[in-house]
Amino acid sequence: MVKTVVAIYPGRFQPFGKHHAAAFLWLQKQFGTANTYIVTSDKIELPKSPLNFKEKKALIDMYGFGNKTIKVKNPYKAEELLGKFDPTTTAVVFMVGEKDMKEDPRFKIGKLKSGNDSYFQEYKTNKANLQGYDKHGYLITAPHISMNVPGYGEMSGTQIRKALGNTPNTEQETQELFKSIFGWYSPKLANYIIDKFTNLQENSNMKITEAGSLTKKWWDAVITNVLTEGGAGGHMAHPFDIPTVNTGKDLIKVFAQSVDYLKKKPASVKIDGVNASIRLIDVAGKKMFVMDRGSNKPLDVKGITKADLEDRFGAGHGMITVGGKVLDIFNTALPDITPYLKKLGMWDNPNIMFNIEYVSGSTNVLAYNKNFLAIHGLLEIEQVTPKRRATKEISYNKNTLQGLLNALAPTANANGYEVLGSVPTTLDSEPDFQSELNKRYTITVNGKKQTKTLSQWLANAKNEKATMVKLADGKTVGAQSKQILMALSNGQDVAKLVADPSDIDKVINGYVMYLATMELGNAVLEALSSPLGPVREHEGIVIRDAKIYSKPFKITGKFIVKGLESSFQK
Repeated sequence: MVKTVVAIYPGRFQPFGKHHAAAFLWLQKQFGTANTYIVTSDKIELPKSPLNFKEKKALIDMYGFGNKTIKVKNPYKAEELLGKFDPTTTAVVFMVGEKDMKEDPRFKIGKLKSGNDSYFQEYKTNKANLQGYDKHGYLITAPHISMNVPGYGEMSGTQIRKALGNTPNTEQETQELFKSIFGWYSPKLANYIIDKFTNLQENSNMKITEAGSLTKKWWDAVITNVLTEGGAGGHMAHPFDIPTVNTGKDLIKVFAQSVDYLKKKPASVKIDGVNASIRLIDVAGKKMFVMDRGSNKPLDVKGITKADLEDRFGAGHGMITVGGKVLDIFNTALPDITPYLKKLGMWDNPNIMFNIEYVSGSTNVLAYNKNFLAIHGLLEIEQVTPKRRATKEISYNKNTLQGLLNALAPTANANGYEVLGSVPTTLDSEPDFQSELNKRYTITVNGKKQTKTLSQWLANAKNEKATMVKLADGKTVGAQSKQILMALSNGQDVAKLVADPSDIDKVINGYVMYLATMELGNAVLEALSSPLGPVREHEGIVIRDAKIYSKPFKITGKFIVKGLESSFQK
């Protein structure tokens, strides 16, 4: 007797576009999200299948389906996935395209020459009497989803590869084309994908072994940038990210303004923990805390209950433990903190979230000697476009939040955790910027060493935060990135580092701006203390001064480099 139905969307997905995403959402609507999967192989066959599994999954992840994507040898058998289910009690349904089934059916449905039923049968006519996947698999036909690639006709893998292989002329054209194909835009992924398909088009006769090399090069570049630069969802601005910072002199000015602010008001210690933001919603007529990572994924929009954690993050993910612990503490303490939730506006507004940092001993990089939850404040989340949500900090009564922390403490303590609010800083001395600016740094170009003080380098430096450069090894990275910082700090010759000599000045600018952000940041942190000890021992600080920047920004000092040791990166 069949107890479980596994629904599968098989395909090559070269690449996975928004038409595929729409089809998968349709399949999830028919069968639910729990046992609905995307399966694809790791096979590379030029010119039609240039992407390996990791590359395909990187694109699929952008739609929020990453934890539902499984690598298999044969997508139309999916043995690697189905092997996890009982063949006698589990039925399998494969989704196929309406157009494919009409024009060139890849499956035989009906009777074999022997007179026996073929393995594949129609789902629609058999759904009341499904059999286990050891006897039959069933086919469901998705409605044809017609979308166009501008200038190339109906959307297909072939047309997408052609469009992206003919590199657009401007950044705006790139963004418009990318959004029309994928429905989202990521500058870094766009650059890599376009570079990938441009190289493919230019080297259409490349051997498969060479394609494998290209694939690895592309993927390595993606991984390097994702791991060292961080995701947009959790990114807080560095001083060089502030829009008014266009030069090295502007950067120095922001640090000076930050010190003026610290003399009047405290900043908040930036905890090196795991973001575990939660909000209060109604579930079956009862109030309940749920997690929300801020993405447009259906579970985030709905609110992630404890039961949803594995579906949201995937089996074995660290957020299952983190989310479970946080939700248990807050939901257990709900009766005690209800009066404060009402005063904070959270009781009647499910879009207000606690901005929580979760720390259990050692987190990303730093090792703490205790377990705690730090509530930094309140965020309000909104749907800013049909495909994007965003958060903003909102004001709150500090006495009310402290009352909530006091009421929450007994439950947290019983679970082995302390609860903290925003941890304030104290400026104990004037940061010694002059010593940092007088330090001398050497940059090598074409074998010639140029040594200047940091102040001298900054005098002519431009902000290259949005500039990408191609390295001699084929990787494309940010001119102002940790990779460049580390390479030049280790004495690498800039001329040998980059592929194009015209990028030398850009790389030097990026290095100097990043270096100054780290060193001037160190000077600030050295001058601060907090209830958690010297601030230099933490990730950094968060400054909220609308006169400097309309959004909170961070000063992290040496943590910029220390972050490369993160266990998450490893």
